[in-house]
Amino acid sequence: MKNLALIALLFVSFGSYAQTKFIEVEVTDTISLKPLNFRCNVYAQDNTDVYSYDVAEDEEYDPLAAAEKAKNKLNEVKGMLETKKYKVLPLDESKINLLERRPPSKEGFSIVVNDEAEMKKLKELLNSREDVTTVVVVLKYSDKLKAEEKLIKKLIDKAKARAAFIGVTSGLKTGKILEVKEGRKSNEASFTELYSQLLKMGSFGQENNDYTGSISKTFVVKFAAE
Repeated sequence: MKNLALIALLFVSFGSYAQTKFIEVEVTDTISLKPLNFRCNVYAQDNTDVYSYDVAEDEEYDPLAAAEKAKNKLNEVKGMLETKKYKVLPLDESKINLLERRPPSKEGFSIVVNDEAEMKKLKELLNSREDVTTVVVVLKYSDKLKAEEKLIKKLIDKAKARAAFIGVTSGLKTGKILEVKEGRKSNEASFTELYSQLLKMGSFGQENNDYTGSISKTFVVKFAAE
């Protein structure tokens, strides 16, 4: 498990409601998730640019023949993988990240693996070929529930520490928690998360080889103060 990356945004409110003083803080935190199960989609790779001038002027170019050639290459790769004991499944494009590079070809198949080392081994095998391209989807992360529980505890502890510090510097004593609610960032993809995904990909449209997941939450915690 990677170390927690913490971003804390504090909003302090001193006021009274029915003569009750309070301190309110907002904290945001992220925890990493280890990938467990993967699906690798394998597509036929046609390197011919059908929109190029040379292809448009080439009277011998036959798009149907090119498609058939790509399909035959795909079947060749499928046979090679089956001899290596990989189970070849019908193409499944569910759960693909919107930022993930997706090939134009719809000819392909899927392979499910249950280990990150095996996934990397499969990718290396397929990347050595020029007649196919791949898209990898993480199907499951390990201990997601435990990671979320750990994240919640971390957020509450951090909120307590921040509220106590604010109380000391403001001449107030921090009391019990009055209210905990999730902030907007828990339900929205933040700019930081989007930027992180783009960095993993190198640049938009390039392949993402970092399969680590994450959970981000924002809590707004209100404490009694006196």
